[in-house]
Amino acid sequence: MKRASLIRLWCAFLSIALVLTILPLGPTPTAYADDDREQTLFNADFGKYAAGPLTSPLSVEVGTVTTDGGSVAIAQNLLVLNGAAAQSTALLQWSNYPGSLPAIEATAEIEIKAKLFASAITPGGGSFGLLTGATLFEFFTFGADGQITRAGTPIGVRYAANNPVDVEVRIELSRGNSGGQVQIKINGDDNQRTLNVNLDGTFSEANLNQLRVRVPTGAGSLSAEKVEVFLKLKGEQEDDDPPAAIDIDDDDIEREFEVINGVLFLTIRIVILNSGGKAHNSFIVLDLDDLDNLDLAEVGFLDGAGFVREIRDGKVYIGIGENNIIRNDKIKVKIKFRVKSAQIRVKIDIKMRLTFRDTSGNREIVLVPIPILIPVGLPISGIIPIIGTNPISGTNPISGTIPISGTNPISGTNPITVVVALPIERIDVRIRVFWQ
Repeated sequence: MKRASLIRLWCAFLSIALVLTILPLGPTPTAYADDDREQTLFNADFGKYAAGPLTSPLSVEVGTVTTDGGSVAIAQNLLVLNGAAAQSTALLQWSNYPGSLPAIEATAEIEIKAKLFASAITPGGGSFGLLTGATLFEFFTFGADGQITRAGTPIGVRYAANNPVDVEVRIELSRGNSGGQVQIKINGDDNQRTLNVNLDGTFSEANLNQLRVRVPTGAGSLSAEKVEVFLKLKGEQEDDDPPAAIDIDDDDIEREFEVINGVLFLTIRIVILNSGGKAHNSFIVLDLDDLDNLDLAEVGFLDGAGFVREIRDGKVYIGIGENNIIRNDKIKVKIKFRVKSAQIRVKIDIKMRLTFRDTSGNREIVLVPIPILIPVGLPISGIIPIIGTNPISGTNPISGTIPISGTNPISGTNPITVVVALPIERIDVRIRVFWQ
């Protein structure tokens, strides 16, 4: 009997020892390398709240909804803004309102999901966006005649009365920086469209903390069924890539004049090749002070992707790469300018910088300066190639297959290529909205 008890005691001791061996010492480490850390900032399923007008702030699952004028109520499992008698506005304030977002280690992504309904397509006008102070960053507006618009321009998506419009917004922020990159995906009655735009520099991690829903007077009602906002924190430790390896030489920059309907255009093509790790927050920056005799006419991508972020403080910011990330690939960007005057001798000295961030920190590459001389009496038709390896100077004519100077215009023996301008509806909607 004593022996059996001793055996049972010994087995219990071994079991305890085994458990202690398996359990880790101290808190369990969190693996952030593969998974983003996600935090809910706002979450409201309006079908869960009692019907009635909002006479005081409504505490939702996460966050608060407040009335900022007009008629705002919970009705038929929806947040309903009635514009029949007056403009009505609701503010959807996140868990950090009025404070700043949690500390961003390197970059962060705000994800916003919402389902909205408009009761009428005429005259339209209900809008949805971010708000800080008096500044609204518009996601989209229920425009007139069933058109979804942004910045007053239809985006090619329609809506029908009382039919849902789903919107998903992703905002990428960088630590300590204002503005950011925004992707807006809108699914309407008959189509879906994704827009890539820049976030107004007024917004930052310190004040990005509320949404605004508004319907103007006489526009019927605007309703929301569900709105969710998530914060995904991303640290540098998540990216163990080597530093980016980007080298842009003069041979990677092409220049070309072309004349369309008597107007002279200068096109610059830049090849960007990255043979190293990812380059985040990648932008080509142009100083408009260097472009006194030029107007920016077009930005496009012959290889890869990107978009114009903004013109701010006298500079043009052109986002390079999908989500402004240059991966281990090749991107070719085309920047087109309209020359204001081609009848005088004009020297243009374009300076460009490529800025980005990789695992070694923030970096900048100063592109080879592009001096260009427009000679007197340039012909007003045809395409005039410029060889990047032959710099243009006052004593050297523009190089190409057909030497051109002020005294030797293109003759009938040299064929002229006619370039037909694209109609406005054929231009990429991102560039069209920016241009308009």
